[in-house]
Amino acid sequence: MVQRVELQPAYVLHSRPYRDSSLIVTLFSRDAGRIAGVVRGGRGARRRTGQHWQPFIPLLVSFQGGGGLKTFTAVEAQSPGWSLQGRVLYSGFYLNELLMRLVPEDDPHPGIYSAYQDFLAAVHGDAAVLEPQLRQFEFALLEELGYAVPFETEAESGAPLETQCHYRFVPERGFLALPEGARVTQDCFIGEVLIGISQRQFQIDAVRRTAKRLTRLALKPLLGNKPLKSREFFTGLSSQ
Repeated sequence: MVQRVELQPAYVLHSRPYRDSSLIVTLFSRDAGRIAGVVRGGRGARRRTGQHWQPFIPLLVSFQGGGGLKTFTAVEAQSPGWSLQGRVLYSGFYLNELLMRLVPEDDPHPGIYSAYQDFLAAVHGDAAVLEPQLRQFEFALLEELGYAVPFETEAESGAPLETQCHYRFVPERGFLALPEGARVTQDCFIGEVLIGISQRQFQIDAVRRTAKRLTRLALKPLLGNKPLKSREFFTGLSSQ
């Protein structure tokens, strides 16, 4: 059955050339989720709407089609979009890559869409909040996809986390109390900092650094062994 959707809020995640002058564009939309479709003539020199098919511009998009590849029939920009630069720009590409890799096609996630918009609004022109906002988005993404990090209790006993105890994080299970004398490894965390992460106390250096390590561990099983291209670019930028 052919579906017709009018003026759906969306952002461009990825685009690539298609045939002579068209594009295949992947969008993350508020109510339709991640969708891919054809923009006919989108690369034409005189095609004024071609400039809209860029990342970080809030769009209103009309499309039609069933499962699989759609046809985009109209687009308009809600605003000029967010001008991201340097580390903030590469972080935006990182979010786009997470959405491309982890959000199933045609699966609406308005909560993730809202978190994405909040990220862009917060980091635009204020790189100082970048790391906290990245963690906010990653935790929101995990929760919306059904992989929320369970900060409330220890996984086996159900007891609340204790500030001075160490816990090993096991994806899809949670935090397991570390036996006394056991070696503290990269997947282990002290309860005090975990409680700080659960309360989003990212103004504290130890909480902010540990949250980054924790989200990497939580996302790793979902991403698999294929490295994130945006993370490689970001590492190269940081080393310059």
